Amino acid sequence: MGYWNFLIANIVQCCALQGMFVRLFEAKPAKKGNIFLSYLLMFIIMDTVRYLSNSANNGIYIYTSNAIGLFIILILFFRGSILAKIMTTIVGLVVVGCVELLVFIIFDAFIVPIIGLKYIDQLFLITLSLTLLSIPKIFDYCFDTSIPLLQKDTVNSRRQAIYIISVPLISCVIMFLMVRMIALPVYELVWDTIIMCVLMLVINVVYFVNYERLIKVANTQAEVAIANEQVKYYFNLYELLQKEHKEVLKLKHNFTYDLLSIQNAIEHADYEKALGEIKEKLEITHTSNSFICNVPIIDAIINYKLYEVRDTDIIINVQVSMHDSLAVENSHIANILGNLLDNAIYACKNNVGEKLIEVSIRQLQNNLYVSIINSNEQEIKFKKGVPISSKRDGAQYGIGIKTIQNIVDIYNGMLDIEVQNNKFIVDIVLFNCMT
Repeated sequence: MGYWNFLIANIVQCCALQGMFVRLFEAKPAKKGNIFLSYLLMFIIMDTVRYLSNSANNGIYIYTSNAIGLFIILILFFRGSILAKIMTTIVGLVVVGCVELLVFIIFDAFIVPIIGLKYIDQLFLITLSLTLLSIPKIFDYCFDTSIPLLQKDTVNSRRQAIYIISVPLISCVIMFLMVRMIALPVYELVWDTIIMCVLMLVINVVYFVNYERLIKVANTQAEVAIANEQVKYYFNLYELLQKEHKEVLKLKHNFTYDLLSIQNAIEHADYEKALGEIKEKLEITHTSNSFICNVPIIDAIINYKLYEVRDTDIIINVQVSMHDSLAVENSHIANILGNLLDNAIYACKNNVGEKLIEVSIRQLQNNLYVSIINSNEQEIKFKKGVPISSKRDGAQYGIGIKTIQNIVDIYNGMLDIEVQNNKFIVDIVLFNCMT
């Protein structure tokens, strides 16, 4: 390819890598002009080195200049550890290198024999550009579907995901490409093969050294997310109790004066006023926070949700039947009930007709069975057995469902979601969790 084709290829390559970087790191505050000038300088250096070194014996200069340029970009404009940036630079280069080699092999084996060499450089450049620019979208798909334990809205977990997913896949692709290149009749990519072997060795060594740590970090993040949900429900319950406590103190403080007012109304035969004041005091003393099943965390969640819908026409019926102790973490129960009731309440608020939520929690031998059924008038679409949310915070909804699935998996349980006769039904079984 000519100089300008090399320049365009490098620009597309950097755009693809920039798309990866913004998904894997938190950007530092920087002027767009400085970022543009830095990339422009990198383009010129990379393109010049690549054009002047366009031979098999000088391939090492191409990869070295690319690696240095990308690493400097990461240092200047993105936050994160040096190790993470080194790993990302290496993985990014290998990904781009694999894509280029794959496109080259496909063209050499299939396209050139069909159309010949005319316009082959332009067609190769267009195909390579489209392939490279699709890389960030491919990673987005992997983040959304392949790593349920990693929350996709955190840059740290995205870096863990790229290590866990990409390294084994890249290693297999590199091995295939090297075998394919060695089998070519004229083999001149000696330095390319050596560099690819070294890079594959480095990323796999780092991968195996850090794999256990990455898994621990991922599990810790999942546990922290669950703990945060539990803290949120406890805090909301605390605020509810504080509010009711203030009402009780106020009622006690005014109790004598209220009785005197009622007595005065009766003495003056103003029975309507007396009954009105009695009714007002009864409404104050009445509270929807009256559900008690002797399991504190279940009481907390159910009572908070009852209080949340107190001023609506949503009805929540609850049945709890357990004769043994519950051997499930409070955070797990809080997340299961909290997320499911949040979704059920949201659905009922959008209903015009019936607004009923039925909650059943019961013991079946040594297993815990949880069923939540809510009336639903909206059309619900499913993707891979999971409902697609129409809520504005759809990402948070997705995280809630994934969190529930992760908890169910911990207890080797079962999660079933279905829609029947305008009823949204969620059934959960947690095995061997009663003592």
